[in-house]
Amino acid sequence: MDINILRIMVTALSFAVFLGIVAWAVWPANRQRFEADAMIPFDDDVKGT
Repeated sequence: MDINILRIMVTALSFAVFLGIVAWAVWPANRQRFEADAMIPFDDDVKGT
């Protein structure tokens, strides 16, 4: 196996993983959870203090 073929395979695998993460992030079933998580910094309840 040539080193260039290995590099191509790693690049293609990395791109596929990236597309999987993007798909997971925009999946409609995850929307409510991400919207709730986005509001955490604005939560007025200070816990542990």
